[in-house]
Parts: sequence; structure tokens; C-alpha cells
Amino acid sequence: MALDFQQVRQQVIEMGEQARSREQHFRELREKALTALADNADKNQYLREKVEAARSFNANLRCALPGAEPLNGNFGLPPYPEVITLLAADGSQINPDRHASVDYCLVNVGAIQMQSGSPAVPLTTVRSRLYYDDQMYTEAGRVTERLVALRRDLSERQLLAELAQGQPLPIITLTDGPLELWVGRENEPEGKEYEKHFQEYLA
Repeated sequence: MALDFQQVRQQVIEMGEQARSREQHFRELREKALTALADNADKNQYLREKVEAARSFNANLRCALPGAEPLNGNFGLPPYPEVITLLAADGSQINPDRHASVDYCLVNVGAIQMQSGSPAVPLTTVRSRLYYDDQMYTEAGRVTERLVALRRDLSERQLLAELAQGQPLPIITLTDGPLELWVGRENEPEGKEYEKHFQEYLA
């Protein structure tokens, strides 16, 4: 279906007219956030107690806990290392389609490995895994799109861990997506499957 350029043109004009007020709104929000950070920078124990109290009401709460340093502290950089190992991974997947003539899903993960200051050519690694037949089912039932995404995330991290073995320190690994794989899914039908993959992730 063709795009109605006249409708979009008017909406672009309206978006431009609101840009200044939108930027002002975000500026005010940033100032409030910086003020709150400065006001609470040294209240580490108080903030830890607030987080612990919140966790007593929500066991699945994901929240950073302040350490010993001021929240707005800044620190000098360490000496720059002669060699830095850089590993980056990303993945894609084909989700299951119950209407397809063949029931399958696929997880594809790629990684690049390089070292700063090294003349060596960056190395690439690709791992592809096809799931089909009995592999499309778990104890909770049929494999879902979320479970395929979890397998992809886990495969990315497993590949990074494998490539990091024996590499000189420091090692920097990069992936996109969430910092953790397990986000309070204990009570879902496929909870056992998530728990299994989560334990693999922690190992």
C-alpha cells in the first residue's frame, strides 16, 4: 500500500514545531536527575536499605546497589595496556512457524576477535544450529519465540567465553541485548527451561 505523503508531511511539520518544547522538557528532566544524583551521592547505606526494603515486596526486582564510592564519583584511568583483546558477538534467529510445512527454528551466532596494536587480521567465527523434530519441544510444550531468543543470547555468551579462553588480558566482550538472561520467569510454564539455560549461562 502506498504511503500518503501529504499526511506524513503535515505530521513532520507538527513534529518540528514541537521539537523545541520537547528538548526543553528533556533538559529539565536531566537537570532533575543530576540534582537527585548529587543530593544522594553519599547516602549509600540509606539507598541500600531502600533497595532491600523494595526487594522484600518484589523478589524479582532488578536494581543496582551502591558500593563504597560516591554515586557521582569520578576516577582516573589506569595505565593504557599494550594489548587489549576485543571480542564482539551478535546473533539472529529464525523463529518457529506453526503454519510452515516443516517445523523448525534456527539460531545463528557470529563473533569477531581482534587485538589492539596487533598486525593480525581480525578473526571471525560463525555457529549455526538448526532445531527440528523432537528438539522443537520441551517439558513445557512447544518451543516459543522467547525461548529461541534465550538460546540465541546464551549462544552469544557461550561463544564469547570460549573465544576468551587463553587470550591475553584485559579482555573486552561486547554483546547487545539485556545484561542478564533471567528476568523473573520462574513461575512461567517454561520456567524450568529458562532455569536450565540460566545455569548454563552462569557456568
